[in-house]
Amino acid sequence: MEERHSIQSNTSKKIYIDSDRISYNSDTEKRDDLKATINHAKDLMKDFSDPSNLFGFKLLVEDFRIKLPSKLLINALKLLSDVSLFDYYTEDIISHFELHLRTWVATLERVVCSSIASILLNQEFYDKLYSSLVSFIDIHYHITLFFKQEVNLDIAGDNHLHFQNYNINFLLIHLRDSLHSIRNNKTRSDEFLKQGKDFLLSLIRTTSNGDSSVNILEILEGSPLIESLPKHNSFFNFNQSIPKWYQKWREFLFIHYSLEDLIKDSNHNILKHHNETLILEFLWQYIFDPDLDKNDLVDEDVSEILKSQEDFSSLFIEYRLTDLPYFLWFGILDFAQNLCKKISKPTILTFFYYLGLEVLKKSQFDYIQFKSLELILSLSYKNPELFENLVNEEIIKYSNSLSIDSLKKFKILVDNVNLKLRLDNKFIKNLTTSTSTIKKQYNDDTLLFKEKLSARKSDTLFKEIIKEHLTCPITGEITTNFFILGCNHLISYNSIKSRKIFLSMKNKSFKCPFCKAEIKQDSIYKLSRNSTLKGLGKTLEQVGYSMEMNIKKMNVDLKPSKFTLPTFNKAINSLQQHDYSAALIWLTRILHFYPKSYSIRCMRALASWKTEFYSQALNDLTMAIQLRPTKSLAYIYRCHIYLFSKKDDGALNDLEVALKIDPDNITALLYKAKIYSDKKKFNEAQSEIRKVVNKINYVHPILSILIEKFDKPHKMIFGLGNSLPIQLYNTDHVTISGYVLLHSCDNKDNKYNKDNKNNKNNKDLVMSCCVQAINHDEKNIIAIGIKGVLYYILGSFGKALVCFQEILEIFPSTIALDCYEKTYNTIGQHNKRWLKRLNKMIKQSFNQTNNFNSHQNNQKNDFNILKDQDEHFIRINVMLDTDPNNALALETRGLFYFGLGRLDDALLDLDKLMEVKSDNASTLRYRGAVYYMMSKFKESLSILNRSLDLDPDNAFALRNRGATYRMLNRHARSLKDLNQSLAIEPNNAFALMNRGATYRLMSRYEEALMDLNKSLRLEPCDAFALRNRGAVYCMLDRYDESLVDLNESLKIEPNNTFALNTRGATFRLLNRYEESLADLNKSLKLDFNDAWTLSDRGATYRLMNRFHEALADLNKSLEINPNNAWTLSVRGDTYRMIEKYDESLEDLNKSLEIEPNNADTLKFRGETFCKLGRYKDALEDLNISLEIDPNNAFALKVRGATFRLMKRFRSALADLNKSLKIEPNNSDALKFRGEVFCKLGRYEESLNDLNKSLEIESNNVFALNNRGIAYKSINKHDEALADLNKSLEIDPNNADTLKFRGEVYCKLGKYKDALIDANKSLEIEPDDAFALKVRGAVYHMMDRYEESLADLTRSLELEPDDPFALRNRGATYRMLSRYEEALVDLDKSLEMEPDNAFALMNHVAIFY
Repeated sequence: MEERHSIQSNTSKKIYIDSDRISYNSDTEKRDDLKATINHAKDLMKDFSDPSNLFGFKLLVEDFRIKLPSKLLINALKLLSDVSLFDYYTEDIISHFELHLRTWVATLERVVCSSIASILLNQEFYDKLYSSLVSFIDIHYHITLFFKQEVNLDIAGDNHLHFQNYNINFLLIHLRDSLHSIRNNKTRSDEFLKQGKDFLLSLIRTTSNGDSSVNILEILEGSPLIESLPKHNSFFNFNQSIPKWYQKWREFLFIHYSLEDLIKDSNHNILKHHNETLILEFLWQYIFDPDLDKNDLVDEDVSEILKSQEDFSSLFIEYRLTDLPYFLWFGILDFAQNLCKKISKPTILTFFYYLGLEVLKKSQFDYIQFKSLELILSLSYKNPELFENLVNEEIIKYSNSLSIDSLKKFKILVDNVNLKLRLDNKFIKNLTTSTSTIKKQYNDDTLLFKEKLSARKSDTLFKEIIKEHLTCPITGEITTNFFILGCNHLISYNSIKSRKIFLSMKNKSFKCPFCKAEIKQDSIYKLSRNSTLKGLGKTLEQVGYSMEMNIKKMNVDLKPSKFTLPTFNKAINSLQQHDYSAALIWLTRILHFYPKSYSIRCMRALASWKTEFYSQALNDLTMAIQLRPTKSLAYIYRCHIYLFSKKDDGALNDLEVALKIDPDNITALLYKAKIYSDKKKFNEAQSEIRKVVNKINYVHPILSILIEKFDKPHKMIFGLGNSLPIQLYNTDHVTISGYVLLHSCDNKDNKYNKDNKNNKNNKDLVMSCCVQAINHDEKNIIAIGIKGVLYYILGSFGKALVCFQEILEIFPSTIALDCYEKTYNTIGQHNKRWLKRLNKMIKQSFNQTNNFNSHQNNQKNDFNILKDQDEHFIRINVMLDTDPNNALALETRGLFYFGLGRLDDALLDLDKLMEVKSDNASTLRYRGAVYYMMSKFKESLSILNRSLDLDPDNAFALRNRGATYRMLNRHARSLKDLNQSLAIEPNNAFALMNRGATYRLMSRYEEALMDLNKSLRLEPCDAFALRNRGAVYCMLDRYDESLVDLNESLKIEPNNTFALNTRGATFRLLNRYEESLADLNKSLKLDFNDAWTLSDRGATYRLMNRFHEALADLNKSLEINPNNAWTLSVRGDTYRMIEKYDESLEDLNKSLEIEPNNADTLKFRGETFCKLGRYKDALEDLNISLEIDPNNAFALKVRGATFRLMKRFRSALADLNKSLKIEPNNSDALKFRGEVFCKLGRYEESLNDLNKSLEIESNNVFALNNRGIAYKSINKHDEALADLNKSLEIDPNNADTLKFRGEVYCKLGKYKDALIDANKSLEIEPDDAFALKVRGAVYHMMDRYEESLADLTRSLELEPDDPFALRNRGATYRMLSRYEEALVDLDKSLEMEPDNAFALMNHVAIFY
């Protein structure tokens, strides 16, 4: 069954409910939950211009388990048909528009499948929706044109100029035909769905009309296959005007909805495990439908219709009955793609992949190929490890079959589908504000597939899996007719038919052949795969199945065991061939039938261990122990994992249990010795080794005398194992025995060895042990080494050389190399051959690890060749004393110096080598690498160019030149070289990490992450890759992951300035300023003139309000790099924060000249313009910033504040609401919204926001002032005075606060106090209209009418339409008996506020 995801919208409420996982304590609780869901749906509907609301609402309506009210659905249709939602376009408009239409389709589907369609969709409403649809056609083509001409995609070529999103055409026609079918079809769809379960059950149930008396075997004998689907005329009374494609499409959707309804029934719950398989069968049947209307249109005609607004509008409006050819296929593929988004099982995704691939090959129409490509490429984006190589190879293979003209069109189509998927992925990712907390989930099957496979191997494996899923587990035959048993096991019709005879003879009830559960007749379902098999015929032919072949009848095992399953043999073969990833797949299949098999659990644990799925291995072993607690094998295996995880205590506990079960288990004893030795408990270790020797002593009595002579057994037993890259617990006791015996053979003091006969027997035993160990594991280098040493002792030098050479091929090591050259010494051939071998080994190691290019200043060498450098240097130097121009010796010593980081010495030898061999590509590339390590990048580039002229396909030289180009900021050239290098050596960690770093510098963060992840799987502890991945995570706002990588990198290289700087920046972004400063200070101690670090520290100081220090750092940084756009932007914002607006604008303008589309700088300049009262300029900057980064809370807040100052309160409210969805606790946004609510008269909401803002910043004057105003507005004057008094304690000369308090005093009749505040406010701001009108009103109340008239008149000169000032001046004129002038002011005031009592009273008083 598919994975279910719970997605959080911006309102932080769950908008997807999984009813399978929810239980209610009461009906009331259930009703409350439904009510909350409906309220949430209404919240989402408030703003359908917000894509996150669209996305959330779509998820709600697609879940048919949620009962949504009819009125809500109808209102949603009205809102979704509003064309004004697309008055302006942004860069993500293509994805946004498609999401909008998909939400509309999903909502209409709910209406179609309900009882409300024929009741509420009257003619008027239908006409309105249809008219809107026609308008949406215009929007579609305008958007497409805008996208082609206006959107800067930063991509090579002009293929996007041919971009066409055929999904929109399909969705528009789908909406049109659905509306048309509702209007013309009077039968209620909800009644159809009620019949759906019965219809489906008639197809897949083995019982007839619930007759339980029918013998189950007789029913099975006569069970027909599902050969055809029901005809739509049997269910839908479609009008003749409904296109044929839609009739079939509606028929399929009806079957889908009926199946979804069926699996929710607890009586048929088992079908949920086979839902996708059943749907796939239906999909394939529609693909092969012989009645499919293909008509006579050719590709050019169809393309012209879909791309031309005029032609498509004509087809749409005239409602042509002629279907577009294969239009049903488009719907089928679209359904499949949407279903794949919800599925995580790789096996099911594989079937959908081949469905898309088959349609791609069958259709010649652009728009169908577009949809096929979108399906298969979306799988590549969803699971690149599984599908990326396979999809790319299939596309190339298909491309090779096309003509030149067709190939050009197809390439454009592929590029555009890839572009669309990238844009869609980016768009969906931006809908969620907390993406860093959402982690990718895998089920068991997904983990099994994640092993890195080559494209060819993946293809073969996928085809084997398809074949396996169509094969009966008992008969081994591929068949189309399966049955689902009540226990959830699958079995073919033929195998049950064969069992019928056996069961009738034995007179037994019918039981599952796997789990032995008794099967009731009403719990068996038919599962036909006839069309699926037909569709995959060609694919299966490649793994040995032919559609025409007659499948031979096979003997059916009437009592099948796991050992008779074909899958079991595949699993065993895979294990024997060390193909553990394939073994995992087959063993998982077996466990489906035998979940309680101890041996299979252990085998799968072993395969999981080998493929590094440790948690899966641990789970299997724990379950195996629960199944068979008295068997020792699982305890031993689990001990492996505990040791690997450094959980020694857990390992010891398991070993104790294993030894209680099997006291003679030598493996367990060796493990205990290993653990005790690691803990330096040598007495305990020796005790365990004594037990081992005593056990082996039964076979080899020689061992009994050996134990006493070893006082430190950890050296005796474990020395060799620790010297080579192999842990003791991977070494069997036979190898250990051979090693102990070899010590005995080589010990001349051992009296026992003085007997030649005994010594010969002892050597024979050593050889016997080694041969046995190597037969068990052909790469057991310890056993091979022991055998080589024994051959050397015996004088068989040729055989000894073969052994040591074999070890060197498996793993280059100093020990094996020493043995190899010692053997050559002995036979007098060592010098020349030794030097060649040493040179080759060094080059191999360098080429494999590229460790001298790992960007680590204190690089620790990862290979063992250099450990005995003194001896090697002596020998090489002796050669060069004799022959100073010995090219091989010069190269070898140069590379030795190279690996040791002695770059000057390396360069001397390589320069001299160039005198001997001037145009040697190998020497040139190593010299280029040396210059690279010396940071002499121009010299490096020149030399590497010469090397590549001689050897253009050398991966080593290409990746080093790519790294050099990166350091020279020539990123495109760097990428080209690194791509070419990786095409030759795809798993080279150095090339991958450098390409990842290049992608990072090009802001291609997702691609960078893929490369760096792969590099770190190869080299988990590489500091360069870790710090670059940390930087990428930081740029993607994944700060916690960034810190993990940067911390690990700094453990390896504590003084790396890039890592310190990046971690400092990450801490700053997490508001951890002290930690940020600590890192940045340390970085600047190492490099005090690093401009980036200075800028970062300046940015940190700025956020700590340490502006003087911030400006000092930023000024110094700009002296070093005067044109750094980011530093200019930060300094500009710093000037803004200290109210130096002219300096701020100067910096921000210069920054935007360098980077015109930087969203951060635009929002900073927008705020500066706002502070200067240049609101139009502010809005222009903020609009552009939000087009680039639509979910930036800061920019939304500033634009909301700007709208507020322009008195555009509703626009302000929209922005501030969105900002607070992203950052709910931003005190500035809260206080601004509080003021807006107050201006709109929504005082309770205003107080809620201002209270919350003041909880965060209790002494904020702006918030206190506005809360005081809100209190005043609801006549809570004491609370208002408390806030305004507190505000004036903080800022005694705040003119705004004084005038507000003056107004409150006036309302309280405290006119003297009011006058004092108003006078003081006007001393500070003499032309403040509000303060003037307040003082005017106070003078009026004090009967000082002339002074009142003067203030009110001045106030109205500043703000002519203020109703308060007008009515107060009118009242003053009345008191001065200037009635005509009074009437003018009062009339004008009443036009604005017709119900104002004060104005009305004064107006009436004039006439009486």
